[in-house]
Amino acid sequence: MKDTSLTEKRMNRCFKALVLVTVAVFWGLYTGCAPTKIWISAPQKGQATNASYHAAFEPIQKEKAFFSMFSLSITNKTNEELRIDWNKTRYVFNGEPSGPFVFRGVDPATVKALQIPPDSIPAGGRFTKEIAPFRLIAWTPVRDDGRFTDRGSLINAGAIPAGKNGIRLVVFMDGKEISETMTVVISRENER
Repeated sequence: MKDTSLTEKRMNRCFKALVLVTVAVFWGLYTGCAPTKIWISAPQKGQATNASYHAAFEPIQKEKAFFSMFSLSITNKTNEELRIDWNKTRYVFNGEPSGPFVFRGVDPATVKALQIPPDSIPAGGRFTKEIAPFRLIAWTPVRDDGRFTDRGSLINAGAIPAGKNGIRLVVFMDGKEISETMTVVISRENER
C-alpha cells in the first residue's frame, strides 16, 4: 500500500506541475500574440506658414512607447528678429487652451509665475526646441534650486493623450503679435 500512496502523490505533483507549465505556456502565447498598440499622429506634424515664419509642430516619443513631447521648429522668413512669447503660447487639447509648455532650461518658478523668458529667432534663422505640456509633466525631486541643468532635465514628460493636440504659438515682431495654431490628432491603434 505504501507504494500506491507514494505513486499517487508523485502523480498528483506531476499533474500539478503539468497544469502550471500548461498555464504558463498558454499565458505566454496569449500575451505574446496580443496586438501591440502603436501611437500614430495624423498628420505627422502640424504646420503653419505666414509672411513672417514657417513653423512645424511634431509629436515625438523620446525613447518611450508613447508620444511624450513635441518638437517645435520655426524658420524666420523676415529681415527682423522674432521673439517667441512662452507666457502666451499655449498647449491646446481638443480645441481648448490647456496651459503653457515647459522645456529644458526653464525654471519651474518662472513657469508657475508666467515669467518665462522669450526665445529669439534672428532674421533668416531657424529655431528648434523640444517642449512638453506643463499639465502632463512630473517634476523630479529637486536637490538645489530646481532649475533644469545641462546635467539632465528635472521633468518627466508623461503620455500625450489621444485626441486633438496642438499649440497656439505666439510670436512677436516689432511689438506686433503674430499667432498661429497647429494641431495633430494622436491615436493608439493595433499594429498591423
